[in-house]
Parts: sequence; structure tokens; C-alpha cells
Amino acid sequence: MYNPVVGGPDTVKNLESSVNTHYDTLFLTVDKRFANHYQMHAAYTPSKSPNYANDDQIPFGNGPIDPLDLHREYGPTPNDQRNRFVISGTADPKWGFQTSPLWTLASSVPMDIMLPDNNTRIPQFQRNAGCRVFHKGAQRNAAIAQINAIGVEGGTPLPLVDPNATFCNMFNSFDLRLTNQFNFGERSSLLLIGEVFNLLNTTNILGVSNTNYSGYANVLVRDRNTPGTPGYLHSSSFGSPVTTAGVFGSGGPRAFQLAVRFSF
Repeated sequence: MYNPVVGGPDTVKNLESSVNTHYDTLFLTVDKRFANHYQMHAAYTPSKSPNYANDDQIPFGNGPIDPLDLHREYGPTPNDQRNRFVISGTADPKWGFQTSPLWTLASSVPMDIMLPDNNTRIPQFQRNAGCRVFHKGAQRNAAIAQINAIGVEGGTPLPLVDPNATFCNMFNSFDLRLTNQFNFGERSSLLLIGEVFNLLNTTNILGVSNTNYSGYANVLVRDRNTPGTPGYLHSSSFGSPVTTAGVFGSGGPRAFQLAVRFSF
């Protein structure tokens, strides 16, 4: 339709609340109260978090694949972790020392598989199909081969990826805190604090964007843009690690923190 504001034809967009989110979980905990100089807390959370989304409602970037069939937008959320286990504790042996370990384990998150132009996902695939429907590049290639055989997407065959490519990474971080308190009289004390995050320096591939929280390259970028060349039907960058979990804190590269607190 003609839009006088832009001085020419313009598209018509309709924003409406037509989606929802489901979150199913079971929360299991085990606690040991402080006795014999130590305490412990353990929690296990199996969960499933599917929803309808346009980038999970924030921002409203692109419309659905098919406005007449919103169920095609139904899939796992980008930060959907099916299993998460956390165990922490505190040990208070002697001489004012206190040790507090924290160990976090979590299953991988999914990711969308985007077309070479990065405007939308492959419409034949479920939203966030990476690491849910497809766990290896060979599985994804088999599905792409079927699409190319039936009818190429947009008139152009889609590229294949490394058959050994994987885009599933388990989260594993062990943190540790050590403190020692010195008392001066009844009211004054000095607390020394030392902390280390991700003590084992485990590489946790994870993203920071809700459009690709997996941390892996998820766009089928062609090795060559010239049709007919071998690289035109291959995407070697797909599935390669791009980002890790933060730069400081649990899950990121090993980091240390020292602190002193004086109370009076």
C-alpha cells in the first residue's frame, strides 16, 4: 500500500499477542545442615522450555515463517537446558578458615540454523533445531540433501557442512571460595577472601545473544560466493565455536578474585 510518510509503497505489519511459553520442570534438592563443621546443598533440575517466538519476543525483528501457521514457530527457547545440576557446600575446619566449593553442570542449549543471507532460519526445519533435531553435521547434511533434491530453497541449493561438525556443548564449571577471619576484640574483624572461577579452566562454548545463545556459528555462510565453484555448496565455518561463557565469572576462562573486608 502507498504510505505518504515514506513517499511510496510500504508493507503492512500486524503485531498481536498470539504466542505463549510453556515451562515444565522438576526441582529436586538435597540439603545437609551445618554440623561437624560442614554443610552441603545439591539441586537437580530437568526441564523443558518450548515457546512460540520472534527472537523470543525481543526484539520484534522478523515475522513468522508462515503467518497462517504459527505452530511452525514453536520450538525450544535459545537458553533451554534440559538438565542442570548444582552442588555447593561449606567446610569450616579450624583456625577461622572456611572453604566453599560450587560445581555446576548443565546440558547444551539449542540453536537456529540460518540461511546463507542470515535473514531467517531454514523454513523446513524446526526453530532451534540445532542440538535438538540435529546433533551432528552429517544429520543436518542428510536433511539438506532432501531439501535440495525436492526443490532448492529460493532457487539455489543450500550448502553442506563438515559432517563431523557438532554444535552441542555441555556446561561445566567448578568454582571455589576460601576465606579466613581474624577477630580483634568483640566487635572488630578482618576477613580475607580468595575466589577462583572455573578452576579447571573448562572451555564452555556459550553465547550472549538471545538470537544465538549456543555460541556456535549458525549461519550457512558459503565458502565461495561464485555459483559453480566447489566452495559454493559448502559451509566450513558452520558449527565452529565463536564465543565462550563470559570473560569473568562462573563458566568463563579461569579467573581469580581477592578481597579484604574489615568490620567494626
